Amino acid sequence: MTNPDNSAVVIDKLFKFMKTTTDIYVRRELATQISELAYQYAPDRFWYIECMTKLLLRSSKYMDPKILQTIIVDVIGTSKHLLK
Repeated sequence: MTNPDNSAVVIDKLFKFMKTTTDIYVRRELATQISELAYQYAPDRFWYIECMTKLLLRSSKYMDPKILQTIIVDVIGTSKHLLK
C-alpha cells in the first residue's frame, strides 16, 4: 500500500485520522504506523524530522516508550548530521 512515492500522502492521511479519533488504542496504533512508515520511506531528512516532531507533539503521551526513545534518538542523530 505504501511506497516511497506515496508515503507523504499516506502519512498525512493517518495524521488527519488521528485528529478525529478519541480512542487511545487507535491513536497508539496510528502513532506506531506513522513512525514506522516515516522511518522506512522518508524522502529526506528534513521531512523525517518535521514528521517526527509533529508526531511527538500530537501523540507522545499515547506512544510506546520504546518507540518514543527510538524517535528521539533518530531525530537527535539526524539533527547532528545536518549541522555538520
